[in-house]
Amino acid sequence: MDAKDLLKIIKERRSVRKYLPGAVPQADIEKLIEAATWAPSGGNLQNWHFVIVRSKTIKDELLKAINIKVEKLSEKINSPSAKKEYMAYSNYYTFFVQAPVTIAVVKKPYDSLSRRILERYGIAYVSSADVQGPSAAIQNILLMAHALGYATCWMTGPLIARKEIEEVLGIKEPDELMALIPVGKQGQSHTAPKRKNVVEVISYK
Repeated sequence: MDAKDLLKIIKERRSVRKYLPGAVPQADIEKLIEAATWAPSGGNLQNWHFVIVRSKTIKDELLKAINIKVEKLSEKINSPSAKKEYMAYSNYYTFFVQAPVTIAVVKKPYDSLSRRILERYGIAYVSSADVQGPSAAIQNILLMAHALGYATCWMTGPLIARKEIEEVLGIKEPDELMALIPVGKQGQSHTAPKRKNVVEVISYK
């Protein structure tokens, strides 16, 4: 593959919210995860784990947990118009149930050498390195899925019920759910969304 082929895959990938029925072979699932494991991570700690959800029963439990949490939170919204808008938007939290496979991406603890040394001397050190490796792994999954002919979506909306989802999936602290990625054949076509021009997002010093 040359640079043009890679850029083509990157540009053609879409976030899809409707999926066709039909199983995703285990061999293809493992190709997605293999691609994920080759993402860069801080200190090469590979602080990720992937829960493959194929069971309709489990997906229904996730759906129920999210819907209960959404309804519970909606009770705190006093404005009828805001509540209506919120409830309509919550549909974006649950469309993963259509897909034959959903990958739950789990962030595992990341402890950098810098933090350990500085903390020893009472120096606070804040870093986002713990999320960057798993995020890179997610992007690898999305691109590999597209290359294999599957549609996906990087879903963070379901995190509104993160604790409840973690309970269903058996994810325990200090591990933390980062995203859900539905995988399946595309059920709707998408035109390319407009992107900012390179000159709008670049600067030189």
